[in-house]
Amino acid sequence: MLRFAVLLASVTWGSITWASAAGGEDIDGIPLGPSPYERAAEIARRIQSQVVYPEIARRRGIEGTTLLRLRVSHDGRAKDLETASSSGSRLLDEAAHAGARSAEGLPVLFGRVEVPIRFSLEEPGEM
Repeated sequence: MLRFAVLLASVTWGSITWASAAGGEDIDGIPLGPSPYERAAEIARRIQSQVVYPEIARRRGIEGTTLLRLRVSHDGRAKDLETASSSGSRLLDEAAHAGARSAEGLPVLFGRVEVPIRFSLEEPGEM
């Protein structure tokens, strides 16, 4: 299950802030296009696709989830990258950071986003 949190500076989901244009007409404060949730999900997908599971962690059976906190720059790169919650393994946390640094073309999202990076030895769809 993909879980993420979007932190926006002046927008609270469910209570959208409206700005007023010079002529008095209301304009939407959120850019057109995909919603913040869709953008955050795409950011998570693109970063996860760049992550390489460390071979030594595979051999040792190490699994976990690293929660990354980052900002997306205007050029679609991860900036101000930090670990919001560790997987419990330095190897996995470092691999998550490397994946985020190598991801390109991330959708721009105002503010910071938290992205879970999952490391699992179980193949998707297995029970």
